[in-house]
Amino acid sequence: MVVGREREDMKLLTAQVTEGKETLREKAEAIAGWIYENVQYELDVENPPWELVKGAHGDCSSFSPLAQVMLGCAGIDCWGWQGVFWGENYYGHMVSLARLPEGWIMVDPTAPPVIDCDLRNISAYGYYEIDQTPDFPPIQPPDAEPWWLPTPKVAEILPYIFGGLFTAGIVLTSLKK
Repeated sequence: MVVGREREDMKLLTAQVTEGKETLREKAEAIAGWIYENVQYELDVENPPWELVKGAHGDCSSFSPLAQVMLGCAGIDCWGWQGVFWGENYYGHMVSLARLPEGWIMVDPTAPPVIDCDLRNISAYGYYEIDQTPDFPPIQPPDAEPWWLPTPKVAEILPYIFGGLFTAGIVLTSLKK
């Protein structure tokens, strides 16, 4: 269970934000939009989700857990994903992966909200212009087979990524309900 999903204030906020939304995607979009519009981004500041909604500041490592709490309260299975990118610059970023009927998608509320299955559309790419990174494989959630083994495509990009489950790879943190 993700810490914060049991809190009544988080359940109430999520219900208000997703009121009138019919589909899981609409709920995910509403949550990402609410976070982007209502929580102030500040680099290298971390706060728990229930503090962010009271006016605290945070960066992606705070926004992503807040999204995961709210997605979970809305009945959407989700995981945290942390990656490290580099081109001319080195940069780490954290987003949420949400399981929607169309598959796993990224929810990134730190810049204009991204609800997408293409890693290249998350804010790290926009901020740091590292599009020279070779085509990145789609993110494989932990229930995809075989998520823990590098594929030939992953092996091609290992020099561009490091940390976590692969010698140089992706960190998936289980944040399921």
